[in-house]
Amino acid sequence: MTKMQPHAHSHGDHDHDSHAGGGCRHAHDHRAHAAQALVRAEQICRERGLRLTPIRARALQALHADHRPVGAYDLA
Repeated sequence: MTKMQPHAHSHGDHDHDSHAGGGCRHAHDHRAHAAQALVRAEQICRERGLRLTPIRARALQALHADHRPVGAYDLA
């Protein structure tokens, strides 16, 4: 995994969907990361003999929808 370089703004300060890949050093596709995280979570659950329930999968997707801190009440 690559280490992100520090930058002068927080992730919540602007819209990430408008990044063209060059304007911001941390430009990336949040949806792709969310999909990868879900696949990885399913894989880990299978390896450990666990089940990723639909509600837990939705919570994981919600957490990856944005790079801002999210609390439990934000997910409800």
